[in-house]
Amino acid sequence: MKLKFISGALGGALALSCVVAEQARAARVYNYTGLPFAASHIFDSTPPAGTYTTSMSVTGNVTLQNPLPASLFSLTDVTADVLSFSFSDGRNTITDLNATSFTFFFRTDAVGNIFGWQIVLFNKDPTYPNVVGSQNRMINIASINDTATITECIQLITDGCINQIDLGAPSSFQTADGWTVDPVPLPAALPLFAGGVGLIGLLARRRKQSTAARLH
Repeated sequence: MKLKFISGALGGALALSCVVAEQARAARVYNYTGLPFAASHIFDSTPPAGTYTTSMSVTGNVTLQNPLPASLFSLTDVTADVLSFSFSDGRNTITDLNATSFTFFFRTDAVGNIFGWQIVLFNKDPTYPNVVGSQNRMINIASINDTATITECIQLITDGCINQIDLGAPSSFQTADGWTVDPVPLPAALPLFAGGVGLIGLLARRRKQSTAARLH
């Protein structure tokens, strides 16, 4: 009876270890926080009403189907691996639900930390640029030349000309400090797994002691 229990427990432990290994390869959330916009890089022309301020910055997150591999020493296109994203520049928010186009490129170091990126997100009105007053919004963040560009374009005249309305950019980036990664959640069954392993060890020890006592 005990042998059957131990065999079953070992089988369960092996199955759970496979689940843990699979979770290590599961979707991963990467969070971004940019520095506040520098006053010298903020330009405004109305419309649209309002402007960027030095209290604003680009923030957001992207969920990738798989963790970024280590040693991507050149910018690598991972757009096909994007499950969802949401980025805000303090005035506009562009997500996977309202973006009309988007691209994600990353570089990683030898242990998988992000140290280079180029992300371009567009949200265009369906009537842009054919209707006066329609808008095109872009969030572009990049470690290349330490730039972050936020542009709102509004259609002013019917010949297709556009006017750049707002642009905000941080004065500099700390190249690797803008990103954090959500920890991989532990399986809910992990405490049971740990308890099962402990019980297996205890039963095995008692069985060994019992066998030794019979031999003597």
